[in-house]
Amino acid sequence: SRLCGRIAQADDLPHMPFIEQILDEAMRLYPPVGLLARTVMAEDELCGRRMRPGDILFLPIWALHRHEMWWERPTLFDPDRFDAAAGPKRDKYQYLPFGAGPRVCVGADFAMMQAQIILSTLIQKFRFRPSGPPPRPVMTMTVRPEPGVFLEVQPFE
Repeated sequence: SRLCGRIAQADDLPHMPFIEQILDEAMRLYPPVGLLARTVMAEDELCGRRMRPGDILFLPIWALHRHEMWWERPTLFDPDRFDAAAGPKRDKYQYLPFGAGPRVCVGADFAMMQAQIILSTLIQKFRFRPSGPPPRPVMTMTVRPEPGVFLEVQPFE
């Protein structure tokens, strides 16, 4: 491995694309925010329905990321979906774990960089196994695991 037991750095990220693919696929299935609400600014039509200024439009990210029209085998965890070289091409609005457009999460790039560094550092030092009750996703505006995520952690020898 490139890291050889050391803590990952930002310079390592281009050499670890599969770590990013794993995180992207996890956020496709369990997006941090499951539902976005936006106020319509100008009259428009969406799927044959008239939208007026002031109307509230809800975009169900959870459903978008699991829709059979957009994803092959949508409930299957498959990081290869996000393989930049071999994966399927998709519309930029098909995968929205951090939103999109002028209201996209300003910390998205930093959050992904942190997550990749943390995950790549931890998986080379520890083995993780599920322990306790399996989490079930609960959505208010954000998606949270209930009653939590419980893992047995063992260091590699």
